[in-house]
Amino acid sequence: MAQHRLKTTVAGDGSITIRDLPFPAGEEVEVVVAVPDHSTEDVSVGRNPLRGSVRRFERPFEPASDASDWEAS
Repeated sequence: MAQHRLKTTVAGDGSITIRDLPFPAGEEVEVVVAVPDHSTEDVSVGRNPLRGSVRRFERPFEPASDASDWEAS
């Protein structure tokens, strides 16, 4: 199913107008009206809080602790 998404504002009389749809005249379409959840608009910030920050690993493949700190039995 082809989709066309747009944002608009509800008029004072409670109506919305949709113009210039990319579908031919007479085409049957389904209209779904939803209110966006503003708390999740920028999902990438919530999932990746360090994205875009400057981070650098000095020695990423070195062990985190000295080998002598480990006991072998």
